Amino acid sequence: MPLVVSGDTRQDREDYSYVIYTKFNPVTKQIYIGRSAGAGTPEQVAKRRDYQHTDLNKAGFGKAIVHSALVNVGGAIGYPAMRGREQQVIDSYGGVGDPLVANKIRGGSQKKAHNR
Repeated sequence: MPLVVSGDTRQDREDYSYVIYTKFNPVTKQIYIGRSAGAGTPEQVAKRRDYQHTDLNKAGFGKAIVHSALVNVGGAIGYPAMRGREQQVIDSYGGVGDPLVANKIRGGSQKKAHNR
């Protein structure tokens, strides 16, 4: 079951989800970790993003599975939180460069974030 954290639950607000998802290749045993955001439930957002992964899908990766999500949380909080979470998940599998991680780039910078 994915972790879902809810923020603003006003009934008049359209659902907006920030999502971390995984895709697994049963042949190569590699995992891909990604993030996406958009209107709808976490599962709807991940499914829409999954259709855009033509290269990974052709390479044998399975469907995107929601790993964690933030729902109805503003972009100033949601985007950086999920970007950092994506990197935590990538690192938990060994990080970019590990033979079992299909990601080619980091989800978050190694440099300390700076104030704007």
